[in-house]
Amino acid sequence: MLRDVVEPVLATDFEIEVVGMVECRAELEPMVRSTQADVVLVAMPSDEQAESYAELLYGSPRTTLLAITHDGRGAFLYALRPHKVPIGDVSRNGILAAIHDACRATV
Repeated sequence: MLRDVVEPVLATDFEIEVVGMVECRAELEPMVRSTQADVVLVAMPSDEQAESYAELLYGSPRTTLLAITHDGRGAFLYALRPHKVPIGDVSRNGILAAIHDACRATV
């Protein structure tokens, strides 16, 4: 579901380049390391926490994780910082703004 929602959103913004996609979580960390992605989008169950992605964030400290809940009603930014930032607007514009904000924060 995340791919169906996010791909069309990303396709409308020419400042964002998709550098890779993975089908399973086991492929995520190697892909992030090899591409040095600024922002990684993941589908996350509502009850899952960022701690499950700690190894990814520690291994790639400049990467920001944009987690969108499976139901599409919530989104959060996680970075190598001790807090998460809720994203109030889980719409096309809200997702794009969050990605741009995350990229600016990593520079």
